[in-house]
Amino acid sequence: MIKLKAEDQTNDLHLWKWLGSVLEHLGADGMSSDESSTETFETVYRVKNVQWRRDIANYMDIIDRQRLKDTDIFTPKGSKPVKRLRGTANPASRREPVCGLPRSFYKDDWFQKIDEYHQSKMQPTDEQFKWYNVVEA
Repeated sequence: MIKLKAEDQTNDLHLWKWLGSVLEHLGADGMSSDESSTETFETVYRVKNVQWRRDIANYMDIIDRQRLKDTDIFTPKGSKPVKRLRGTANPASRREPVCGLPRSFYKDDWFQKIDEYHQSKMQPTDEQFKWYNVVEA
């Protein structure tokens, strides 16, 4: 999307670059896992809740919707652009927290509940990562 938006000089290029940096920071280990099921002949992923990570569901939904909209420009590699159900009723992910992220990537209540030793073990960086409140038009 970044390459496409850069060629087009659209005014949301900065948003796609920012979304890319969120994904780069988190890496594969910082992503949610999911369980697939079938509803009315359609595959649906129930996204597991990541207890330690800031809520990024809205940002992931933006990317998923774009992939569904523009299937012709995305590579078929990686996760498929299918319906994903997110919610507190979904099971918790068992993935370990990613160390070395900017502090703002960790959920505040989770981080404050862990003891000082485990907080320091997380090695949060001092990077002041700016979060945007993205509203789709």
